[in-house]
Amino acid sequence: MRAGRWGIAALTAALLAACGGGGSPGAQSAKTVTVTASPTSTSTTAAPTSTAAPGTASASSASATSGATATSTATGGSATKQIVLTLPNPDGGWKVEESADALNCGGEPSLVATSGRTYHCGASAASAVACVADNGGSNILCAMQPWARKATRFPVDGTLPTTSKPANPVPLGIELADGSRWFIRSGGAWPPGPQETAAMYSCSEGCGGESEALLTAPGNVDDFGLIKEGDVWYARRGPLGYDTVKTGKITKERITKAWFIRAAPSSGSSGGTGATGALGPVTRPNLTIAEPSDVQKLPNTNGLRAFARAQLAQVTKENDGCPMTITVETLDAQSSAMVSEFGSGCGGGMAMWGVKKGRWIKVWSGQDVPLCSELRAKGAVLNPDVIGRCSGSAPAFTAQRYTP
Repeated sequence: MRAGRWGIAALTAALLAACGGGGSPGAQSAKTVTVTASPTSTSTTAAPTSTAAPGTASASSASATSGATATSTATGGSATKQIVLTLPNPDGGWKVEESADALNCGGEPSLVATSGRTYHCGASAASAVACVADNGGSNILCAMQPWARKATRFPVDGTLPTTSKPANPVPLGIELADGSRWFIRSGGAWPPGPQETAAMYSCSEGCGGESEALLTAPGNVDDFGLIKEGDVWYARRGPLGYDTVKTGKITKERITKAWFIRAAPSSGSSGGTGATGALGPVTRPNLTIAEPSDVQKLPNTNGLRAFARAQLAQVTKENDGCPMTITVETLDAQSSAMVSEFGSGCGGGMAMWGVKKGRWIKVWSGQDVPLCSELRAKGAVLNPDVIGRCSGSAPAFTAQRYTP
């Protein structure tokens, strides 16, 4: 194996550029719809968890609770429709705005998500509370107006850690029975509400602007103020301002729609389903295997260690006995790996490993960007965040992100 027109470092960069309570009388059954392909494409899924848990009101980190009854009540009506939007989803009718402001995401998951691999990023002014990895982790895509499929793409400052599904997701957006729409608060300084309440959702459409909000439970600013009576959810709606603290009226209003997000199965690094099997967490171990014993540093999912040991012997044999090393650059231990093969004075190249019918196979090796069709034809599970870019069909051979 001799170095061709692609050096190993250049080829690695090219391939990885893209990776990186009791029921209410007459209430209907709870329904959750998951939008994955287009605004009209839906499928029934399990409803998000509704168990209460404390949090922080000022930074959108509380959880929904049934809480105390509001001053004015409204009961009955149809079940609240819970709509789960999948990101990134370029075919789903999203209108994406590009931002040049790089955000640091830390390790805080989005509290409006029904999956892991989601993020709450940056300062409150960015409103980046519902984000997933995009472009292999070099960007994040954040839902802004879920009912309008509007999102903003930001560069990432640093790296994106693995995050888990929140235990008690709360809605990103809410629509009330009067048609008004509300968006989750993203921190900042807000006037108080009546009866020792705080704002949790701000007015977006069809309501009183900054003069009112959806509120926490009275005397408890550590929840989101949602009242869940079986399949029907309600919100506490009230005015904001110091002059309303003692005299302001809180009304209990039925929620007709509640929007959540989830990460697409192939968008990140913590589970999902690939073309022929499960995807797992993506790591970048940069682990060099120079001796057979070095494979013990790898996880042994689907017999990965024995496969890596055999590959080390094989590439050494293919290079006329020249001592070779294999460096595992990017790894999803359940499905796929991107590795470099190199020997001092012997040249080298890149290789891709994948799992087919429960066993590891070498899917590709070489010094040019592989054809996407060639990778798919191998029939192995390949995580797009491991594989990165591949080449389209003739005559253009345009580089593109691998999709199963």
